[in-house]
Amino acid sequence: MNGKKQKKLLFVHGWATDKWVWKHQITAFNEDYELHTINLPGHGGPMKWREPTLAPPVQALLNLNSHEIADHHSYVGIGWSLGAQALLAASKGGIKIFNGLILIGATPCFTMRKNFPWAQPIGTVKKMIEDMKKKPKKTLKKFYRLNFTEEELNNENVMSFINRYNQLKPGFQFDDIAIGLEAILNTDLRDDLSLIDVPTLIVHGEKDRVCPLGAANYLANKIKKAELHIFKKAGHAPFITEPKKFNQQLQKFIERL
Repeated sequence: MNGKKQKKLLFVHGWATDKWVWKHQITAFNEDYELHTINLPGHGGPMKWREPTLAPPVQALLNLNSHEIADHHSYVGIGWSLGAQALLAASKGGIKIFNGLILIGATPCFTMRKNFPWAQPIGTVKKMIEDMKKKPKKTLKKFYRLNFTEEELNNENVMSFINRYNQLKPGFQFDDIAIGLEAILNTDLRDDLSLIDVPTLIVHGEKDRVCPLGAANYLANKIKKAELHIFKKAGHAPFITEPKKFNQQLQKFIERL
């Protein structure tokens, strides 16, 4: 087994999606690295999401890796949006699972708080939670488009993404996904960022409408070993809209670990 293959990558998807979103990365890196993906609770995974905290997805990550922890194996954790928050929350627990983090479209706090304006208004997110309970399919259709700029909506990969998720996916539990959104509303990881002590690559679209760019700058300033790479034309998901460029950036970072 070569040196690359020994490196283990764990991909964690975002809210209201599943591990399918990583298909361009799985294709690109499958030969050189040991790849792991996960479906989060309520998003096709075996666990339920029954409390409005990040505990369920964090537990899902720990369950996935429990047999490895005793052997001191480490992963590069790669998370998008909610997935990035789950990785951050898991990384402060004192168990070294990750020897590096790659955070895409990430934020420590999804809603506006004191001294943190780079986020969504709390009222907007609360209304979205209510809409998820009343008309989940319509709410999700609107959200899926929000991940991309108007220009990106004509991208072939984006059209494939939207067409896939506009259909009801097996294993998706709308009640659980709504609770997941409540968890995001309640989460504020700002005080925990100083506890992250592994090399961290932050990748963000300059035109991100879900998690504004200021959130990425905040993360880069607060995490000790962080570096920030900005995709100037991208929205919330540059790994989907510009996979070749994203994959090159990801590989450069991984090979330095």
